[in-house]
Amino acid sequence: MTRTEFLTYIKRTFKREDKDTELIDALNDTLYDMSTRYDFQVSQTETEITLNDSDYKYDYPSGYAFLISNLKYIDSGGGGRTLNQLTKEQFDDKYPDISSSNADKGDPIDYTIYGNEIFIAPYLQTVTTQKLYISGSNVASELGESDSPDYEDRFREVIKFGTLYRAYSDLDLDDKAAKYKNLYDEGMEKMINIDDKKGNGIEQVYMDLI
Repeated sequence: MTRTEFLTYIKRTFKREDKDTELIDALNDTLYDMSTRYDFQVSQTETEITLNDSDYKYDYPSGYAFLISNLKYIDSGGGGRTLNQLTKEQFDDKYPDISSSNADKGDPIDYTIYGNEIFIAPYLQTVTTQKLYISGSNVASELGESDSPDYEDRFREVIKFGTLYRAYSDLDLDDKAAKYKNLYDEGMEKMINIDDKKGNGIEQVYMDLI
């Protein structure tokens, strides 16, 4: 379903045409909650960042709410390794000279995300085709009307319940919010039980935001 089609699906129950922005915000919050608190991969996207000579920080890619897994460093030969995530405080303590000419040079080992930037260390002195590989979650509001959020069909109704719960809560319609919160929680519990039987699990990585 595209974003427009999904909103139409939700509004069959919501019965209002004047709250699309609020519904998209509620949808984003539901996807975020499912992918962090419940460890479900409901809206995944992937990208690569090409590394530059002697550069230790890069813009965090737009359209990502959070990361699904740790960053992976890919070297010029196509090999690579997963980087260790540090908090900004840990990163600064370990690499106090990162912005100076005395900073350690070499293949990246660690990274942190602070604000809208990714910091890596050590950083490369010369670069050919090295990259950072990123797997994360889309932000639904940045999808075009005809774009399709990447979630499995089995989540569709649960996402609707979570979106309605948050939308009604924002409108102070507590009885309706409570009804859909219960449906959302019950639906998520069923999904957890199904995934536990299948042995599914996803590592979540959280951003150190200002």
